[in-house]
Amino acid sequence: MEGVFLHGRNRSNRAQHALRMVLLTTTPVWAQTAPLQVNPLSQQAQDLQKQQQAPRVSAGSLQPSVTSWRVSTLPSEKPCFVVQKLVLEGPHVASFHFAQRYLNRYAGRCVGEQGLRQIVARVSDRILAEGYITTEVKLPQQNLSSGTLKLVVIPGILQGFKLAPDSAPLDWRSAFPLRPGDVLNLRALEQGLEQIKQIASQDVHMNIEPGDQPGTSVVVLTAARTKPWRVTVGANNEGFKSTGRDQGSISLAIDQPLRMNDALTLSVSHSLPLSNDEVGSRNWSLDERIPWGWWNVDAYASSYGFFQQLLGGTQTFRSSGTAQTFGIRVSRVVHRTKNGRTTVQASIDGREADNYIDGTAIAIQHRHTRSVSLGIAQRQYMGAAQLDASITYQHGVPWFNGQWDPSTPNAQIPRFDYQLMLSDVALQWPLHWGTQTLSLSSALHWQYSPDRLYAEDYIGIGGPFTVRGFEGDDVLSAEDGYYSRNQLTLPLSRSGVSLYTGWDYGRVWGPDFAYPRGHVVSGVFVGTQGAVTSHIQWDVSLGWPLIAPAWLPTSEALVKASVQVSF
Repeated sequence: MEGVFLHGRNRSNRAQHALRMVLLTTTPVWAQTAPLQVNPLSQQAQDLQKQQQAPRVSAGSLQPSVTSWRVSTLPSEKPCFVVQKLVLEGPHVASFHFAQRYLNRYAGRCVGEQGLRQIVARVSDRILAEGYITTEVKLPQQNLSSGTLKLVVIPGILQGFKLAPDSAPLDWRSAFPLRPGDVLNLRALEQGLEQIKQIASQDVHMNIEPGDQPGTSVVVLTAARTKPWRVTVGANNEGFKSTGRDQGSISLAIDQPLRMNDALTLSVSHSLPLSNDEVGSRNWSLDERIPWGWWNVDAYASSYGFFQQLLGGTQTFRSSGTAQTFGIRVSRVVHRTKNGRTTVQASIDGREADNYIDGTAIAIQHRHTRSVSLGIAQRQYMGAAQLDASITYQHGVPWFNGQWDPSTPNAQIPRFDYQLMLSDVALQWPLHWGTQTLSLSSALHWQYSPDRLYAEDYIGIGGPFTVRGFEGDDVLSAEDGYYSRNQLTLPLSRSGVSLYTGWDYGRVWGPDFAYPRGHVVSGVFVGTQGAVTSHIQWDVSLGWPLIAPAWLPTSEALVKASVQVSF
């Protein structure tokens, strides 16, 4: 290696021999000497905007610390040699492009024995941080007189999946974005576990064991299942006075009707009592979610109808209406770390609506609109806290016979080719107060459009699902606005009962907003919720309006209650 060391030509043979020995160093990213046990941590996290639960799947203790790669300083050593270029080689090297970018930061450095060890250890940690837990990095013997340092990556390969002898049947193909022969990656395994755990009636444990060939691994799955269907019956007083304050509902959830880790949900609701001839409403919805590795496809449809009696000068009229919505949404996880994931999604939606007087359709109020949406969402775990954020762009389109505007639309009237921006941010944060653990949840929904919109696309505030403390019969609505919902929950020991309190705030504005001096509503509330066994859940709250326009009807105190029975 004569001439390699810029500062070491007169050094002893012992120093040069020591440096040559470093070039034979092998640094494994993860030693595969025994089966690896994955015990993913499950955390049910409530999305405040969509009221749905999703599990958190993480590496647990499988992944060691991977912080050293963030440091790029090297020790000053003699002898050392100048490395003009660092090259990562090996099979599947394209999968490790991020590691090559990391190595580029050391180009032009004068590197000695300790520096070489640190570079190998750091790039190994960088690869480990991306989830390649069975991959290793080696420094082969080489001549460094050219100024090029070569490192070899030896990827850990997935030999295949198999079910444990005591496992229930499980379709791993639709859940995991890995196939035999792929480079094994922990993030892809976490994605598959999360897809499986979306199904309420099944759970899974995973082992990673050495394969038949060196450098290969077998993923062993043990699945457990319970009853694949659930029925939930509920009642609440969160409806509207004009179409039925009291509401009853029943829902049926069926797990894996297609045997693809999919989930089907059918819900029906109706105003109570069913025999009321004065006012009433009914609603049904259907949703089917199908996972496929990094992807999810969600197809959905719903129908809503109402009727009410209107008093005229000499007679009573029956006013009624129907609305149907339907659509399909495709989403893909594009980036995943041990603490979060990034998802992009696209959807196309349709809406059909009609209003009637004594059974005769009001033609001018007929709607058949279509829209497309593009969005990006981020879920981030910060210790025990969870943050969800999303932004969506929505555009009206004429596809599939959708209503459309004239070739020269009037800018002063609503448009069917509208543009709309939507954003949601939700935070779940456990707090500790002495021996008690409280839960703080905060959610913000925001909407903006540069166009004039039809009323069905307005944002409305003031009601049990936006700003609490208001009935929701009359709301503030406009093209643009936002509302914030904030709640602090205190569990009472192990009784299953919790106390909560909170404050909500909302504001709307826009070109068609008719009340410029009354665009804000705010309310506070207290309540209690709990469960009687695991099958009966209840919630009772008391709310008050704090801020409201003078024209908006309010109550001094508003009681809301709901109960659900599942079996």
